[in-house]
Amino acid sequence: MADVRAATGSGLERLYSSFVAGERAVLRLVAAGSGMFGGAAEVLGLPVGTAQHARDRLLERGDLVGAGADVAIVDPVFADWIRHRFPI
Repeated sequence: MADVRAATGSGLERLYSSFVAGERAVLRLVAAGSGMFGGAAEVLGLPVGTAQHARDRLLERGDLVGAGADVAIVDPVFADWIRHRFPI
């Protein structure tokens, strides 16, 4: 997997940078398997309203799949890259 991370790193960095701050925080939490409303969200400074709005936008655009708090990042390579680039 390290080879895949190295080969895709710059493209995924650009993709991640295209999201607004609240969306980036939600992506980090989802990739880490953390709840969007709790300690990890507080560490990231993510208010509940911002988390809900960002989750809804990511679901609408197809970046996330699932319902409620049970969501996942569609692209497993992107999820892996986020987990390793931005550990919580």
